[in-house]
Amino acid sequence: INPNDTFSLFNLGILHAKDENYLDAIQAFDNVIQLEPDHARAWYMKGVVFSKLERFIDAISAFNKAIEIDPDYEKAREKKAFLNNNLPKINNMIPFSNFPITLNKNSPDRV
Repeated sequence: INPNDTFSLFNLGILHAKDENYLDAIQAFDNVIQLEPDHARAWYMKGVVFSKLERFIDAISAFNKAIEIDPDYEKAREKKAFLNNNLPKINNMIPFSNFPITLNKNSPDRV
């Protein structure tokens, strides 16, 4: 693949995403964005992949960028709205063990 061919790089990202190689997909979309920062579809797909990785804040940021570039990008608006509407529900499903633990400084368990 020509490293300056955004069309091929974008399609590579799509293939990686379909194969669930999400980190490779993000890298491919980042390469497109580096060459063409206003590539709204690359930003959108990056948001989709971030969603698959449950990196919802990153996904919303990517969808925002796609919308900033193309205010009429309906798919990006829909995905962003879905995440915004469901993020509180999603956060409530995160296992308790993912929350930071703080220790009382007077605790005998303190190291």
